[in-house]
Amino acid sequence: MAVSRPTPIPFPTSSFPGANPQESAGRLINCYIEELGEGGPAKYIWRRSPGLSQYVATAQSGYRGGLVANNLSFEAWANNASSVDASGAVTSIGNLPGTKKVSIARNQASPTPDVIAVDLDNGAYVLESASVTAATATATVSGSSIVAGDILDLTVLNEFLNNFPVALTYTVLNTDTTTTIATAFKNLINANTILSTAGLSATSSAAVITISQNGSIGNSTSLTFGTSSNNTGNETITFNPTTGGLSGGTGTPGAFVGGVPTAYNGQGGLPQPNSVTFQDGYLFFTTAAGKCYATALNSLTMNALTYITVQAKSDVTLLRAIAFSGLLFLFTTGSAEIWQDVANAAPAFPYGRIGVLEYGLIQSAAIAGFENGFSQLIWVAQDFGVYWLPAGSLAPIKASPPDLDRLIEAQIHKGNTLEAGCYIFAGKKFWTLSCPDWSWEFNLETKKWNERWSLQTTGIFGRWRATGGHPAFGKWLVGDEQSGNLLWIDDSNFTENGAVQLFRIESGPVKNFPNQVRVARADFDFDMGVGIAVANFSMTVTGAASGTGGVVRLAVNSTAQADTDDTAIVSGVTGTTEANGTWVITIIDATHIELQGSVFKNAYVSGGTAIDVTSEPNAITPTVAISMSKNGGLNWGNPLVRQLGSQGHALRQRASVTSMGLSGTMGVRWRLDVTDPVYTGFLGGTQASDPRVVGL
Repeated sequence: MAVSRPTPIPFPTSSFPGANPQESAGRLINCYIEELGEGGPAKYIWRRSPGLSQYVATAQSGYRGGLVANNLSFEAWANNASSVDASGAVTSIGNLPGTKKVSIARNQASPTPDVIAVDLDNGAYVLESASVTAATATATVSGSSIVAGDILDLTVLNEFLNNFPVALTYTVLNTDTTTTIATAFKNLINANTILSTAGLSATSSAAVITISQNGSIGNSTSLTFGTSSNNTGNETITFNPTTGGLSGGTGTPGAFVGGVPTAYNGQGGLPQPNSVTFQDGYLFFTTAAGKCYATALNSLTMNALTYITVQAKSDVTLLRAIAFSGLLFLFTTGSAEIWQDVANAAPAFPYGRIGVLEYGLIQSAAIAGFENGFSQLIWVAQDFGVYWLPAGSLAPIKASPPDLDRLIEAQIHKGNTLEAGCYIFAGKKFWTLSCPDWSWEFNLETKKWNERWSLQTTGIFGRWRATGGHPAFGKWLVGDEQSGNLLWIDDSNFTENGAVQLFRIESGPVKNFPNQVRVARADFDFDMGVGIAVANFSMTVTGAASGTGGVVRLAVNSTAQADTDDTAIVSGVTGTTEANGTWVITIIDATHIELQGSVFKNAYVSGGTAIDVTSEPNAITPTVAISMSKNGGLNWGNPLVRQLGSQGHALRQRASVTSMGLSGTMGVRWRLDVTDPVYTGFLGGTQASDPRVVGL
């Protein structure tokens, strides 16, 4: 008897949940597609998304963003800024006011770059800068004929400071000498409020005046000497350097005083900014009033006149300055102006406008991809759509599907905040968009979308816990919405810092299957034999001390994937060498374990790893839960659990279910769930009315 071929189940290549489940073309949650090569077992494979591993634990909360400068990663949390090094050591810099996402930039000042973070509500703060060194110059009073009534002038000029130049005048007395004239000018300098506010002061010794000004701003201060036309004496002042300019200043006055984030206002010339970016040696600051200010080259020195005003549209707010692809993009709520370096001389703004995009930015944090190495600018525009601008292009591409457009619009109407991020792994770039209710991500390789869910502390699945994303120390670091920890994208870990990561695929309706016909079987092709016999979770040892009852207590980077009474192999520890060996461990907290039965003897020096080699029964033979819906995805039947094979056990190719009842008028839909922390690859599925017909 002839046997009919099975009907393919339409699994989506991109997530399409629909405005109603009955409209859905299928969903991808914590998984993405990848095209297989010619001659492969299928056209596509659905792979599990990478997990999250802990880079460092902190006592902070409310991650706001980060950036690498030299050998440190500067990270912002709610009301805090900290630095993190490659070994995971965290140093709190101090209070950084605010809780909203920050824009953060650095320049190329040598040897210490200036690092600036801008909070929407509180403005700009310096997180790092060079030590402040004063710029200095000397002025020597001389003259063999000092005549009473002669008028001497000293003019102080600095184009970057308000209320300059400052002219100081002294009338010679009949008792004056070169020493008393030097003392008089010293006193005039120190008594002038404009000069003192600018950090300029003077001392004198005999006929020599030493003038100093804190920070690199002093390098722009120049001095000139003159006399009135009716002078009869030969009094004069000579300068060292002979140019009459102060020199040798480094750092910014008031910046990073005592190692604490310090408010920055461009020496009084910068109104409160709402964003910062860096390009071509300049730090650019924007204000909501529509102005963009530029600093001097690789400096925090700023001329109050070095700014432009965006003018493409009048009824907009300037939200962000973004340096991308060698250009400066000034995003407003209605458009984006494009500016290019035209080498205008100071105090003119160094850039000139070259074009305007009709796609603005809907919220300040709804843009990412400009991060170093990602080089794909993607943002949410005022029409609720997501737009993608590849490097070297000035033609944005609409990237979001209608389902996502509707979700974005609903969040804006609810008054919620959107936040974009990005990351790279295994040569793939993903751009993410999250809000309190959901997370989606865009695969730049396939131009497809998938959703991201995380297990919440309430026990239900919600938005992805990762936030932000920037490269550091060979990884992509992200913040953690559920803690103050700094995590990283780890494609060898299929948990989220130890918590369950759900792999879920929902199919579209199987329309080509006759109504009211028995679904005798359905077959789902998975990579089989992906179970793990041993966890092999590696913890980096960062310290050792005496623990409970004198046992060895190890400080590690994370204990998220280990449990008390697991077995760990410790190796590479120097100093506390008694820790090396195989031990049953006790979990103390998120970053400490104790070695049961050990005795602490020697002080810790450096190094070490602790590899958890405990067999995990739930990971030895992973399973898939298969559910069916007959009413368009409104309701799902009880899941049937099938094994995916223990490690290396791949004799079966498919996970199959049988006797699933009659099909309905809406066509049956299928849901596949995997929660075991193992690699998961799915190749497609079929259903058949004849139990003898096995999926192809």
